[in-house]
Amino acid sequence: MTLANLSTWVEAEVVSGEEKMDKSFTGVFVSDLLSDVMGHAREG
Repeated sequence: MTLANLSTWVEAEVVSGEEKMDKSFTGVFVSDLLSDVMGHAREG
């Protein structure tokens, strides 16, 4: 999936970084605490 696909799927408005919308990814990590993300998200 690409960032463009994801933004369409979740009906998000892109406000910055439109030049990177063709980047692909295989997973996401979401948290309300930055320390959770930094401690548990995989590299990449």
